[in-house]
Amino acid sequence: MSALMCNRRTALRLPKLQTLRLGGGNGACCVVPPSRAYVPRAPLPMTEPRVGRLFLGVPLSEQLRDALGEHLGRALPGGVPGRAVVPANWHLTLRFLGETDAEQHRRLVEALEGAPLGPRFSMVLGGLGAFPRARRAGVLWVGVDEGAAELKRVAALAEDAARHAGFAAEKKPFSPHLTISRLNPPRDIEAAVAAAPPFGGRMEVGEVVLFRSHLGSGPPRYEALQRFALR
Repeated sequence: MSALMCNRRTALRLPKLQTLRLGGGNGACCVVPPSRAYVPRAPLPMTEPRVGRLFLGVPLSEQLRDALGEHLGRALPGGVPGRAVVPANWHLTLRFLGETDAEQHRRLVEALEGAPLGPRFSMVLGGLGAFPRARRAGVLWVGVDEGAAELKRVAALAEDAARHAGFAAEKKPFSPHLTISRLNPPRDIEAAVAAAPPFGGRMEVGEVVLFRSHLGSGPPRYEALQRFALR
């Protein structure tokens, strides 16, 4: 008689083996090694769904964006150096968040909805500058001549909301500016920055916007997820 076959009266009794009854009139059975026996798997740990790559910022009004574009065309007759940010994406970043899950998103919105963002205020954009310095610029920006203190106050509230949502503390101090170009590799643009007159364009800041970045082969696309009004 085969070692794997038995009848109803003479079932094999081997230690640590599983006996399975097979269909049919002869009552045959099969002994299955433990490695082939079904063992239910533990469920995989649940993870929060991904919301995306987020940041908090202040967008420019359409009027200010158009006026700044005309000003830069006159102030930089040779064109904006480096990889220019498309005007539709011009904004002042208050807090970059990066990849965000659903629970972080929920807690962030909860904190911002309860934050004392304060009243609307006027903001005036000024002259050109560069990070880390104009002689070796990696970022070309437009500064803020008026409204910087209010932007810093709102950015501090954004930082508090980010920490409430579980994000690590921002290590760099907030410096209000509008990025208009990135230069890689860095280059000397000191002469262009010094020669450019200040802009002086004004707008009223009335909201903080939570944006989601959509990255691809071309310029990024920024989607407004939530808006938090200043009153």
